Amino acid sequence: MSKRDMWIGIAVGAGAVLAAPLVLPVAGAIARPLVRETIKLGFVVAELARERGAVALEALEDLIAEAREDARIAIEAREEPRGRGARRGGDGARQRGAEPS
Repeated sequence: MSKRDMWIGIAVGAGAVLAAPLVLPVAGAIARPLVRETIKLGFVVAELARERGAVALEALEDLIAEAREDARIAIEAREEPRGRGARRGGDGARQRGAEPS
């Protein structure tokens, strides 16, 4: 870094320090509404996301309940013939221990 660059840096820094009291109130007056609108937009987006998430969760819960019911029906259908004494794959003529004819 040359001496010239150093003096330019010092001058820019001093100018910024001197201009700060004039610039910051103006910048603050401009920035505050922008920051406020940005925060408000964040709240709106968060609320929309919460609502859509709730709808998606409800749809998922419905889907899970339907699948659970379908599985219960399928399990009961597989167990039903054995529960009533009927045998699979036959007409009921075959008995335990009997030889096939």
